[in-house]
Amino acid sequence: MDKWFLRRPYISLVLPVVLAACAGGGHVGIPNTVVPVPTLSALNPQDPNVIGPTEGLKMETFNANSETSGKVVSWKIKEKNIFGELMPQDRLAYQTPDGKVYVFNTYTNPILPDSFHPDKNLRTKHDMQVTDNGGKLFACCENGQIQYPATRVDAVRYGAWIDKNGKADLFVGGILADATKMQGAKEENKFSPTGKATYEVWALRVKNGGVVSSSYRPNNFPKKDGVQSLLTVNFNTGKLGGTIIGNSDFGADIRFEDVSVQGNHFSGSASSGGVAGKVEGAFYGTGGYRRPHGDQIGGKIVFDKDRSLNSVFGGATNNSMRRPDDTSKDLNPVN
Repeated sequence: MDKWFLRRPYISLVLPVVLAACAGGGHVGIPNTVVPVPTLSALNPQDPNVIGPTEGLKMETFNANSETSGKVVSWKIKEKNIFGELMPQDRLAYQTPDGKVYVFNTYTNPILPDSFHPDKNLRTKHDMQVTDNGGKLFACCENGQIQYPATRVDAVRYGAWIDKNGKADLFVGGILADATKMQGAKEENKFSPTGKATYEVWALRVKNGGVVSSSYRPNNFPKKDGVQSLLTVNFNTGKLGGTIIGNSDFGADIRFEDVSVQGNHFSGSASSGGVAGKVEGAFYGTGGYRRPHGDQIGGKIVFDKDRSLNSVFGGATNNSMRRPDDTSKDLNPVN
């Protein structure tokens, strides 16, 4: 029995039980069964609601496994809005190495605890959705929660694809930020980002044919006792640093050691359990209300001497974790 209230479509199974309790039913038990996860079908280009790849976007994907490499893409699809009208929407998707395109949905998503559930830790082992070509897909995140900033991403997806033969692709990709519009970029500083920003991130690995993740518990439920992996960027010095927090499923922490930032990209060195690794990634997101370009981050860490440690990560920052006017040179997290 799954003892989580689920942030997926089969949350509807909980509703009749909750309504019964509101009517005086007393103790509420968690359902013993859930709707089976459907097989994910590839996009059919002949479907009249499938318009085609989104034009005009600068996309980039990083792959942490050399066995097979797909990429994150964007497709324009007609979907129903709240009024029941079919309207074109740009949807992020994963394109497998053989060219099939799978749109991310709530079943490819991690299960997030409901706000009423007492345990706010995210799982460290995750289910994957089966695809119609015999593979499995998992990605963060569709409909993320504000309590988990690393899941509140709309321009980047990070996850894993495992094909029918067991070959895995750890990927992270999405819509690249315009470096000239990132935080603090102005004409007087030649449109270069300035100050500091701290990103709350979550990392994934593939082990034993499944997905495992770094530790993650919010810092606002109900006490300041969270477990977050924080990466801080100092645009003044062009450096990035921080630690991704491991656990028994994920393995050792990942420590970012000497990582340099150039525009909307970064690269450098890291380590995990004494094994040296290489970091590569980018800033994603095209801004919005009170949001600069690059408010989301994604990257990979590859360990040549132990490929089981290969990881991808993603996450986001917010207004309280950005200081474009900060003139410091350190990598201390923005509070």
